[in-house]
Amino acid sequence: MRNGRNSKRTSGRLVASQAVKACHERLALALSGWPGGASTIDVVHGEAEAGADAGVATPLTLLLGMALVVLPVMVLVLSVPYWEQRAVDAQDAARAAVRALASATSSESGELYANQVVATVMEGDGLPAGEFEASYSGDLVPGGVVKATVSVEVPVGVFPGLGAMGDLRYSASSEAHIDSYEGSAVGGALRP
Repeated sequence: MRNGRNSKRTSGRLVASQAVKACHERLALALSGWPGGASTIDVVHGEAEAGADAGVATPLTLLLGMALVVLPVMVLVLSVPYWEQRAVDAQDAARAAVRALASATSSESGELYANQVVATVMEGDGLPAGEFEASYSGDLVPGGVVKATVSVEVPVGVFPGLGAMGDLRYSASSEAHIDSYEGSAVGGALRP
């Protein structure tokens, strides 16, 4: 029984080797009409000659696979949490700032309080003051609308041990309506 299996494997290898040899011969014949002829193709026949070159491309394939697939995916996976954190921080700060603006009695006190709220939210999440900025627009009049926009720097890529690479700006905005009952706000326009 054992000899029967080995003979089937050997005959299968022989048939496959003959098929490869025939394919190479057809390819050489088809290319013989091209400039340079079939002499530009190295046709290897037999298991002994092919065995000497087997596995030569493996290190190159691994190197290219690491450089072109694994490393970019790793950078992407490591960067997504930073992107999400900065986006959520900007949204939270914009919502808090617009609430501060909507409850203010004057545009000056509203902007001052909104700036304090934005700084508290962003610095509480670990962002230094130079990595975000806030702007405000709208009118502090009954029935008016105020808008707060917070922009934050987001790293393009994060490399382990090397830190962040490049920056993009992400902006989040939030709007609030000023109460429309009489005396709800003193009024004033916010600087754009």
